[in-house]
Amino acid sequence: ARQPAESFVAPLSDAEVDAQEEFKDEAVHARELQPVAALTANDLDLDKLNDYIAHLNRPVKVETIKADLPSALPFLLRKSFVKDDRVTTLGALVCARHPADTLGFRCQLHGYVDVPHEVARDKQDLVDNILPLMESSLAYILRNIQVGVSVEQGGQSVPQYPEQLLRETVNNALAHRDYSINKQAIIAIKPGVHIAI
Repeated sequence: ARQPAESFVAPLSDAEVDAQEEFKDEAVHARELQPVAALTANDLDLDKLNDYIAHLNRPVKVETIKADLPSALPFLLRKSFVKDDRVTTLGALVCARHPADTLGFRCQLHGYVDVPHEVARDKQDLVDNILPLMESSLAYILRNIQVGVSVEQGGQSVPQYPEQLLRETVNNALAHRDYSINKQAIIAIKPGVHIAI
């Protein structure tokens, strides 16, 4: 009987490992760039797109408000909201007319307050495009955490966590989630203990 030839696999160089890591990062990002079935640029909402552009322009104007969807097409292509005449998951998240119809749970967030001796309090399901979803998620958290009163500035309210920290946490949780999975994000608040997203 013949002995199988030994195979030798050379270890990868540091440059090859770095290249693989970069490819992996690009593949993860590409999930949001996959086309959404049956959505075209005509299914985008111009007002929602302009709200996104207004948000981009907050510190410094970087883009003009669009008069109509045809004039917005170069911007939609540049931002990868539209690719090969199809709306991407990213485009649907930002400005689809009815995001829940095509994205399912990907554009939903379930929130609840975990309190002792109760199943859950103040349960809420939020469904919207990504920017309004981020804002309503932040409002939900601020409504359900402890708030103190500072003696400065005539009794200014001070939330348990800094608002900017909460905003960044919500934005990161929603922006960096795995959109290939059709599952809603969850905010669980345990008053005085923790917030989990």
